[in-house]
Amino acid sequence: MTHALRKIRRLALAIAAVAGAAAPAAAGPEAMDVDEARHLLSRTGFGAAPHEISSTVGLSYAEGVDRILAGLDGTPSKPMPAWTEAWGYPAEEIWSLGPTVAEFFEVNRAADMEGLRAWWLSEMITTPNPMTERLTLFWHDHFATSFFSSSNAQWMANQHRTFRSHSAGNFNALTKAVMHDPAMLDYLTNLENTKAAPNENLAREFFELFTLGQGRGYKEADIKEAARALTGHTVSERGEPGFHFNMETHDFGRKTIFGTRGRFDAEALVDLTLSQEEFGPYIVEKFWLEFVSDTPDPSEIARLSALWKDANLDLKPLLRALLTTDAFWDPDARGRLVKSPTELVVGTIRSLGLTVEDYGDLGWALEEMGQALFAPPNVAGWSGGTAWINDATASARAMVLSELLQWRDAPELSADAAATAPMMMLSGSRPRSVPAPDVGPHDLRVGQVFAVVAEAEREEDEEVIAHLMTLFDVSFAGHTWRSLSIWVELFGDDEAPYFAIFTGDCQPDCFATWPGENDAEDQWIGFTPHPELRGDVEWVATKDRELIAALATHLPMLLEQTRDQYVWLPQQEEDGETYQPAEFRDVMRMVKTARRATVDLVGSAKGKLVLAASAPGRLGLNGMTDYATIESNFEDLAVEIEEAARTFAAEPAVYFRTSAAWFADLPGTGPVSRRAEGVLLAVPLPAAGARTERIVGDPDALLRRIVLSPQYQVN
Repeated sequence: MTHALRKIRRLALAIAAVAGAAAPAAAGPEAMDVDEARHLLSRTGFGAAPHEISSTVGLSYAEGVDRILAGLDGTPSKPMPAWTEAWGYPAEEIWSLGPTVAEFFEVNRAADMEGLRAWWLSEMITTPNPMTERLTLFWHDHFATSFFSSSNAQWMANQHRTFRSHSAGNFNALTKAVMHDPAMLDYLTNLENTKAAPNENLAREFFELFTLGQGRGYKEADIKEAARALTGHTVSERGEPGFHFNMETHDFGRKTIFGTRGRFDAEALVDLTLSQEEFGPYIVEKFWLEFVSDTPDPSEIARLSALWKDANLDLKPLLRALLTTDAFWDPDARGRLVKSPTELVVGTIRSLGLTVEDYGDLGWALEEMGQALFAPPNVAGWSGGTAWINDATASARAMVLSELLQWRDAPELSADAAATAPMMMLSGSRPRSVPAPDVGPHDLRVGQVFAVVAEAEREEDEEVIAHLMTLFDVSFAGHTWRSLSIWVELFGDDEAPYFAIFTGDCQPDCFATWPGENDAEDQWIGFTPHPELRGDVEWVATKDRELIAALATHLPMLLEQTRDQYVWLPQQEEDGETYQPAEFRDVMRMVKTARRATVDLVGSAKGKLVLAASAPGRLGLNGMTDYATIESNFEDLAVEIEEAARTFAAEPAVYFRTSAAWFADLPGTGPVSRRAEGVLLAVPLPAAGARTERIVGDPDALLRRIVLSPQYQVN
C-alpha cells in the first residue's frame, strides 16, 4: 500500500479528531460562515464553487436547507437524448435481419448508453439543482441494475427517469415503480418467476437491499411467499417492451407474509412491507451514511424513522430533518466521508469552473476509478466509503485530477455556444433523410416487416404450420402505431388458417368492435375466417373492418419482405439444438389461403400497400435500410457511432479561464491559501509555513497542491 493511500485511509477512517482540533467553531445556526456554507453545499451537491458559497453565507441553517429542498425538481435542466423519448426499438425482432445487422444494433445500443452517461454527467455539471442529481444517483445505487444485463439502453433511460421523478417524492410510490420496472425485472430474473416455478431473486433483494435490510424483520418463509406474490410480473413480449402482468403465470392463491394472509401482488407486497414496524431504520441509515457521517447515531435513526413514517414516507420531510440535525452540522462530522468518483470528478469541475468537451473521457475516468454509471458491480450497488480507495483507484484518482487541472487551458465556450450546444445523442450513423411517402387515406403504410417465428411440426399425425411476423411503424386511416404483430396458423386439413393480431400498440384505435376470440388480457384478437362469421362482421365498425381487410389483402406482400431474413435459413442453432423452421413456400401458401378466406369475409383493401423506411431512430438503426452498407463498413460505422455518442458541449454556470481568476472570486478575507482551502476542503491542510508562502504567488501550483492532497479526497 502506497504512502498516499495510507494517508487517505487514515483521513477517511479517523479524521474526526483532526477535524475537531483544526476546524473553527461553528458560526451558529442563524448565520452560516464560509466553512458551513461549503459543508452544506458539498454534502448536498457536487463540490461548491466560490459564487455558490458567497450566496449561501449568512443564511441560517434552516434557510439554507429549505432553499436546497425547494430547488429539487425531477425535470432535468437539459433534455435527455432524443432517443429516450422515442418508441421502443424492436430488439427481439432485429435478429431476424441477420447477425451483422444484429451486431450493428448492439453497437447502437452501447452508443446509446455512452450518450446517456455523457448527458447525465453534463446535467450534473450544469444543473442549478445538484441535489436532484445526488438523490438520483443515490437511488441508482440503492435499486442497482446494470445495462449489461439486458443491453437495453431505453430501459435504463426509463429507469433513470423514474429515479429522477421520484428522487425527493414518496418512497412507497418509488418502490412500486421500481417493482414494475423492466430493467429491474430482467436484472433479478423475475421474467422467470412463474407460479409453476417461483424465482426468489427479486423477493430476496426486495427485503434485504431495497426495504428492510439484511436480517431485519423478515424470515425465509416470507421470501418464498413474496416470490409467489411477484409471479407473473414480467415484460411484454409483443408491442412496446414495458411492464406486463401475465395473469396466466401469476399465483393468485393466498400467501402468508409477516403473519398476514392475502392474495398479494407486487403493489400489495410493497404496502405490507412498508407498514412493518421494522421498516424505516435501514433506509434512514443509508441516508445518514450518504449525507451525515460514517457512524449512524441509533437514537437519531430511530427519531428520524418515526418522523418519516408520520410524514407518510414522503422524502422531503426526512431530508429536511436529516440536514438540520446537530450531527450534520457538527464540525467533527466533516472529512468523514470519502468522495465517490462521480462526486470527485463532477465536484472538481463545478468547484473550479472548468469546461468539458469530451464526456466520453469523463465516463472512462469514472470507470477507471470504480464507478461506471449505469453499471454497478452487482445488485448491492457500489460498496462506497473507504472501499472507493485501493491501490489501483488511488492512482487513477491522482491521474484524473491532474488531467482535470490541465483542462483550464481548454478553449472557452461562448455563452451562445453553450446555450445552443447539442444535447441529444446521434444514435447510430447520423440520421439520413427519408422522403415522405405518398400515402392515401385508405393506404396501409409499413416501415419494416420482421419475420419472428416460422414453425412446421407434426401434432397427432397432422402437420401444423405457423408464422409470426411483426409490422413496425404502421400507419392506417390517420393513425400511426409502433407495431402490429400477426400470427397465422394452419392445422392439418382445416379449410382456413387461424388469424390473430396483437393489438397492444394500437388500442384504443383498433378492433374495439371485432367479434372474434378477443383476449383482452393478452391483447390479441383471433378468428378463423369462416363464412358463418359474416353475420357478425356486418356489425363491426367500418374502421375495424377496413383495417382487417388491408392487413389480409396485403399479407402475402408483407411476407415477401421477409424472404431474405435470417429466420428463413435452412436451419439454426439455438440453445445447443438444431432448429428447423418452416419452408418459406409453405408459409406463403398458408398466408395466401388466409388472405382469400378473410377477403371473402370482409372485402378487399380500398388502398395500396406503401412500404417505406421508418423515420430516423424508429428501428434503433436510424432508419438505415441499406444493410449491405452495414456489412461492408461495419468497423467504420461503429467508430462513427462511438464518436457521435459523446457529442456534447457544456460548462458550469460560472466558468473561470485561469486559476488566478478563480482565486480572485474567493469569498471571505484573510490569506488566499486559507480561503482556497475553505472552499475546496472539509478539513484544512497541515500548516506548511514558508512553503505555502513560496507558492501562493503561483495560483496553478497552489491549486494543484490543494486538489492533489489526501484531504481533497474526503468530504
